[in-house]
Amino acid sequence: MRATGTMVTGLTNERWWTAGVDNCYGIINSYLRYRLAREAEAFEDSLMSDSDSLPLISDDERSPVPVFNCQIILRSSESDQKIVGRVANLRGITVCGNTERDVLTQIANVFRAQVQALTEEKMPIPWIDPPEQPGPGETERFVPIHL
Repeated sequence: MRATGTMVTGLTNERWWTAGVDNCYGIINSYLRYRLAREAEAFEDSLMSDSDSLPLISDDERSPVPVFNCQIILRSSESDQKIVGRVANLRGITVCGNTERDVLTQIANVFRAQVQALTEEKMPIPWIDPPEQPGPGETERFVPIHL
């Protein structure tokens, strides 16, 4: 009988402990939902109290970021199955890579470095005008480059 009493007591304690844990999770969950709702309301209030217009930046605060168009002509190299890319509007940049993404990334980096160096030294950029046109079997990509 004692063993039975212990088993019943054990089950009762286990059920009580499980109910206690469930209750703790419920309390924590309720608290987190409450906090999230309060923070969301505070955020919405801050948005509503501001004007609907975008913040204005004065001319003194503006920092112009130069953007240059990089025109790239791509073709497949038949001999080694690589992709070859060249810049159509700036002399001297040709890159070879395994994928189009590799070639575009490499060209963008070289283009950015070359244009940035020329602009910092206040030298003219040797643009090709009009840019080269893609030939048969070649494709053209346009990549904006921010300095």
